[in-house]
This record gives sequence, C-alpha cells and structure tokens, in this order.
Amino acid sequence: MLGEGWACVAYRVPTSSGDVVLRVPKPGSWWAARDLEREASLLPVLEAWGLLVPREARVLRDASGTVVGALQSVVEGRSAHALPEGRTERSQFARQVGAFLARLHALPLEGPGSLEASRVARERPGWAPDGDASGDMWEGHYRPLLEQAAARLPEASARWLEARGRRFADKGGVASAPRVLIHGDCSNDHLMIAEDGTLTGVIDWADAMEGDPALDFAALFSDYPPRFGREVLRAYEEAGGTVDADAMRRVAFYLDVAPVFGVLFAEDGGFPGIARADRRRLAARAAANTRWLRSLEGVI
Repeated sequence: MLGEGWACVAYRVPTSSGDVVLRVPKPGSWWAARDLEREASLLPVLEAWGLLVPREARVLRDASGTVVGALQSVVEGRSAHALPEGRTERSQFARQVGAFLARLHALPLEGPGSLEASRVARERPGWAPDGDASGDMWEGHYRPLLEQAAARLPEASARWLEARGRRFADKGGVASAPRVLIHGDCSNDHLMIAEDGTLTGVIDWADAMEGDPALDFAALFSDYPPRFGREVLRAYEEAGGTVDADAMRRVAFYLDVAPVFGVLFAEDGGFPGIARADRRRLAARAAANTRWLRSLEGVI
C-alpha cells in the first residue's frame, strides 16, 4: 500500500509495462467515486497544458458500471512533508512550485480546447454536497460548507465559526477573488519531490475546481514556514501569475476555517482522530476569541 487519504486507499501495482497506482474508494467515502471520475477527465487536460501530473488516468468499473477504482501512472519521489535541507534546493523547490501554480491558474476555462477543463472545474466539488460552485462562490460554496460544519460542532465553536464567516463576508468575502482552475488541496501530501529537491509532480486532483487561487496559497502557508510561502508567491508572480491585493485576507480566512474539512469528512474517511483534533482546533479558536473579548471589557 502506498498510502491512504480520506476518500481512497492507494496501491502501487506492477504491470508488464511498468508500475501504476491503483486507487480504491473507501466504503464510507460516498464522494470518492465521483471524484475519481472528475480527476480522470481532468488529468489529460493538465498534462496537455504542460503540468507535471499523473498520466494515463482511467476509471475502473464493475459489470454494473459502478466505479471500483482508478489507475494512473506513478509520480516518482516522496511527498514533500519536509523541505529540502539546502538553501539552494529550497529556493529551487519554491520557484518550481510557484511556476507550477502560475501555469495551472492560467489554464483557460473559456474558448477553444477548454471545454473539458471548464466542465470539470465547474462541477460541484464532492466535498460540498449541498453547494453550487458554478455561481457566487460565497453563497454557493463556502457559506454552505461552514453551515454544515457548524451543525456538527458544540455551541461555542459553532458561534465562533458563524461569526468568522460573517466578518469575512462583511469585508467582501470572495467577491474580489479571481476565478481560475485551482488544485483545491495543494498540501505537502500532494507535492512530490525528488532527493535533489526537484518537484516531480503534483498528485490527487479530486478537489480541483474553478475557485480562488488564494485557497492554493493557503495550503502552502499551512504546511510550510511563512518565508517559504512568500518565496513561492514571488516565484508565482515572476512566472506570470498575479497575487491580487486582497489575496492574503482570504488566505487568513482559509487558514482559520481549515478544520471544517476534518469535522465534515475525516470520520467518514476512516480518520476519527483527525476529526477530533479538528474539532479541538476550532474550540481553541473559539476560546481564544472569548478571552480576547473579555480582555476588552471596560476598555471599549
């Protein structure tokens, strides 16, 4: 077994033409089959656009047509949980990640040759079952996601989450955000790196959608030191990407509410420990906010 995520278990399988990755949906992950179909449709488009992604993706079905798994080529290397040790290698990795994201976010969703990318990008993402990401991203995607999480949380945590969402929406929400194709989960689990620090590819495109590029930036700031994240953003702009003036406000919001994904999906995916940890993270944010408000009593 290569590893497992919330939706699938991955195996490295030898074949006569070389090893492939077999991903099999977990019984509790009701969203996995549709995500595997979306990913298999999108990966050839990304490859043709010049991105380092798994190749030869295809879905496997049983006699009834039910999705039972998906195959794709192996992306060699290791998940970049730790940055390269040398300063030169770290800078190279930052430049490559920045250039990768700039190229991804530049993929056209309108015009000739863009139909498949557009269709996949605008489908409702599997992890927002009651949202619709095709229109207003706040009303159709983020707000329903927060509401679903709040319904599963203790009262104090739910109040904090609802208040954080209101503050975000009141300051503009995602109204100013560009709409581009994003990876949607650009964490260190999915950035593959060689021993010399070279980016070898980006895997797991199940959450790819038309959305806010700041969501991809937030994943990097979540997993790596701020200095590395800033270096990636500089490389992103050098490669032709645009970091809009409001991007870091949105990054801060995405980092604050990131635990909602664990609250909603980790338990169904077989990771109850992550679900508990993310509920505790939200409770800690709520408690810190309460302490801050109490510190202002008598001052304002």
